[in-house]
Amino acid sequence: MSSKTSSFSSKEKILHSSFLKFVQAVQKATNVTGWEDVPYGNNVLPLDDKNVFEVIYTNHSVMILFHAKWCNACVEVKKLYAIFASEMDKARCIVSAVDCTVDFDIGLTFGIDKLPTIMLFLNGSPIIYEGLYDVTKLQNFVKQKLDVFENESRHVKAKSKATAPKKNENLAKSKKAAKKVKINKPKNLKDK
Repeated sequence: MSSKTSSFSSKEKILHSSFLKFVQAVQKATNVTGWEDVPYGNNVLPLDDKNVFEVIYTNHSVMILFHAKWCNACVEVKKLYAIFASEMDKARCIVSAVDCTVDFDIGLTFGIDKLPTIMLFLNGSPIIYEGLYDVTKLQNFVKQKLDVFENESRHVKAKSKATAPKKNENLAKSKKAAKKVKINKPKNLKDK
């Protein structure tokens, strides 16, 4: 092994994996979300491997903070994020978090390579927040992205209504097309 690269031996990887699984089991068994001690933390929806995809794909917009308990920067961001969550309109955006200490596979699934990371999901499509960790900046980011998204959605709906044929037109066209199609019955079938 060279001095420039560090890697774990197979035994170290197994021990590390076993330890992480043990920590996850303890945290899940005690039902600790990690937001109990954060002011306004009750406004943040904790996500895990059982509900993360359901929340993302069944809601119009979901903001997720990916964090870890051992991450010092995450501690300060969690405080700001909880305040942001308390001021956010829940009907417009669900504010949630994933503890990558407990559910590190979720972070890997979404390509999280640094902590903390904040992502906004609009109809399941992720947008990474790259601004400063500030309540007002987070609010502006979400408002701007939601406004653009909602305007585009309204435009698409209006355009599809204007160009969509009326129901009676569709029915008439389908009847006309059905008359043009000649169905040849196999010779071995008789009309009844």
